[in-house]
Amino acid sequence: ETKPWLRGMIAVELFMLYVGDVDVTFDADGIGADVETSWHGVFVATPDAAPLLIFGTYDDRFVRTPDGWRIEARTDRPALQVPGNPPTPA
Repeated sequence: ETKPWLRGMIAVELFMLYVGDVDVTFDADGIGADVETSWHGVFVATPDAAPLLIFGTYDDRFVRTPDGWRIEARTDRPALQVPGNPPTPA
């Protein structure tokens, strides 16, 4: 369900997101936490386009609810974008 929905919003050939290290700091009362998560992605706009490599972090505020932990707030912090090599003909 998600892929067709995203295709209608983002016109790209390929997008991959990899989630990396997670650093959690719990509140003293145990009902909240600040979480920093590193990520990197690969974005290709068209089949013949060079990939764009993107690196950054999510800074999240989590809260404990009766249904479990939930993200209360998220800040996406892209830090670096690096053009990759264009595809080579086969």
